[in-house]
Amino acid sequence: MIRINVTIEVKSEVRAHVVELLHEMSELSRQETGCIGYEIFENSRLNNVLMIVETWENEALLAIHKESDHFVRIIPQVRELATEMCSQKFTDMLP
Repeated sequence: MIRINVTIEVKSEVRAHVVELLHEMSELSRQETGCIGYEIFENSRLNNVLMIVETWENEALLAIHKESDHFVRIIPQVRELATEMCSQKFTDMLP
């Protein structure tokens, strides 16, 4: 299993648009084979910080996700609008 946490910082004037894009991404990603979870979180204290938490069955299915039409269309838009974007990848350490 693979978990990816993506932290996104945005300016207030583009926040609503980024949230809209992320919700579309979430809905479409949840329909993909291998997607265990894809959630969008809004920071209750820092209005400019958003987070994606996604969980995938394995690396092969995650790679397919990264080539999907919605990923290729939406994520570059989010990157362009974000002031900062970083991700952390966690994998299952069990045999």
